[in-house]
Amino acid sequence: MFRRRGAVALIIAMVTSTATFVYLVWSGESTQVVVAARDIRAGGRIDENSVRLAGMNRRAVHPSAYRHVEEVVGRYAIDELAAGEQVMRHRVAAGGHGGLVAGLSPDLRAMFIPVQAEHTAVGLVEPGGMVDVICVWQESKGSSVARCVLGSVSVVATAPGEARGLADSGSGESRGVVVAVTPGDAEKLAFCLENGRVYLAAVPFGGSAQTTPGVRWEDLVGPVSGDSP
Repeated sequence: MFRRRGAVALIIAMVTSTATFVYLVWSGESTQVVVAARDIRAGGRIDENSVRLAGMNRRAVHPSAYRHVEEVVGRYAIDELAAGEQVMRHRVAAGGHGGLVAGLSPDLRAMFIPVQAEHTAVGLVEPGGMVDVICVWQESKGSSVARCVLGSVSVVATAPGEARGLADSGSGESRGVVVAVTPGDAEKLAFCLENGRVYLAAVPFGGSAQTTPGVRWEDLVGPVSGDSP
């Protein structure tokens, strides 16, 4: 008996809710608002599949909620957003490279590495990938060294930001990448950029950082003329 009454009450509630929704829609009290289509982690980039438009009573819409999906796509979530939650302006960071810091953990920094197209794996370095940073500098007169100073660092953006990474039409124009590094690694990068030349090597999926001794000119060609054997 009680189970039957509960089922009847549930059906009545569903019918009432549906009728109320229809009434609000037809009475002009409903509007479109941007909501999370799925759970979005803090720092996550919002793409077309992350959000959707949903009908909602105007009285339930937050004043800072977005009304158009295109306003949100490309931005980054500052806080976690649950599926179905309204996407509000103070919960997302600005779009473009400026919003990338929202996706970094507090112990990391976003640093730009300017590189020439011939100094990297053209077309293979893209956001979400990893690179080894190789620095070439002169130790003393007539002696240079090349060494992998940072291994498997995460690429968070490319400049000028094309989807195809650093690939271009062969113009050789200066481009670069934004990588996520610790403050200490940022110092190493700054030193290399000021005192040598920087090359990037694309790391394959599943690759890990490796320690190398580096290589000198003598390692490649042997002792230079005049040196003792």
